[in-house]
Amino acid sequence: MEGRAHVAVVDPLPLYRRGVVEALASNEVLVEAPDDIGAWAARSGDRVVVLTLAAQADWVLLERLSGLATVIAVLDEDSDLTAIRALRLGAGSVVSRGASTAVMRRALDAVLAGDAVVPRSVVRELVSSSRPGGGEVPRLLEEEVRWLRLLASGTTIASLAATAGYSERAMYRLLNSVYDKLGVTRRTEALIKANAYGWLGPQA
Repeated sequence: MEGRAHVAVVDPLPLYRRGVVEALASNEVLVEAPDDIGAWAARSGDRVVVLTLAAQADWVLLERLSGLATVIAVLDEDSDLTAIRALRLGAGSVVSRGASTAVMRRALDAVLAGDAVVPRSVVRELVSSSRPGGGEVPRLLEEEVRWLRLLASGTTIASLAATAGYSERAMYRLLNSVYDKLGVTRRTEALIKANAYGWLGPQA
């Protein structure tokens, strides 16, 4: 990027925002915390947004911003699946919300240079999940895929059961049946496979 880089920080906590702004600002980098991030990102020139993904609305914002700016996704949870989802929705780099100043600066330097910072475990998972195997794609009911999407978005089993109209115990049994169809035993494995088959998508 030529000239001074423009960076915006989006996070629900003012103290965290201010800390990231101070950590990344330099003579070469102008860092702001704009009220209207959409309007800011739509301005001309190369722009980078440091965006914390804490709520569903943040994921929607990520998808909208990915066509306007390079996004460094800041994740509240240490989950490979969440990181993969952020990358699939357009994030240019992924860092933990607890990342050090040095890691944040490295992520910014990388995207400014056209590169990316992604945890090694996420890269391994991306490679393996892009090759779900040579067998047939498991056949799931539309309702079962919807359950997986809700689980991927952070819905609890109890909430899912209430939404679907089952008891919590029955919901566990139904999900175990879905896991069997996918050839896995755990929720995380099921979601990784579902992601590999393209079932989660932007709706997850």
